[in-house]
Amino acid sequence: MKNISIAIALSVLILASDSIVRADEDTGGWNFEVTPRFWYMLVNPTPFSDSQFIQQTNETAEFPLYGISLRVEPPDFGGSDFLFTVFRGSDTVKGRSVNALGVSARHITDATRTDVELLFRTRFPDSNAHWFLGARWVFLEEESDVGSGLVFPSSGTSHLSEESSFYLAEVGASYSVPMDRSANHLLFGNFTGGVGYETVEVTNRATPLRPDDEAFFPFVDINVGYQYILSESVNIHARYRAFVLDEIF
Repeated sequence: MKNISIAIALSVLILASDSIVRADEDTGGWNFEVTPRFWYMLVNPTPFSDSQFIQQTNETAEFPLYGISLRVEPPDFGGSDFLFTVFRGSDTVKGRSVNALGVSARHITDATRTDVELLFRTRFPDSNAHWFLGARWVFLEEESDVGSGLVFPSSGTSHLSEESSFYLAEVGASYSVPMDRSANHLLFGNFTGGVGYETVEVTNRATPLRPDDEAFFPFVDINVGYQYILSESVNIHARYRAFVLDEIF
């Protein structure tokens, strides 16, 4: 699933319930929100070549990611806050590997993803819009095995271990629109863009045919959704999210 050179498409469903601690004497004027998160992610990786001797394609991966968000609003911060989010999940992905002689075999990849993000957000005056900037780290661990008769040149065996890190610098804006007078039903959207840096490390390489990879890339992250506010401390929202990156060098 590595060496993603064209794009990754993600489809996401997020459900969240908020537990809110309001500013009072005990918190010194600080506001806190803790939100459990669930992210169902579909990934369609592009085909890649392990070296000139082997190519690999993968079926769509389905990652159930579980996580939590913490929103912190310092006192007298003028409507600005910090949002820290962590996700982690794993999946087993099926695919096919083909060598230079045209011999193919099915392969199995066990993948685990960790996603960590920190944002600074501030509200535009007299509006339901925010702008934000921040940083994000995505870490992907993969263990692949192919059928008999094929080997990964990078490891010299039918087993391949890889670790990939994506370091992202983000900037974007969000907006929400009430659907009724009570403002319990809302539509919202977010647009994020930025640049990233990717590193890929093959941890069990037996031959130097494939060096570790690194690349810079631009990306966009767009999502739209619906939110229902059940009470002051509980809400549910669902969204569709698309994330696309393109390696440039």
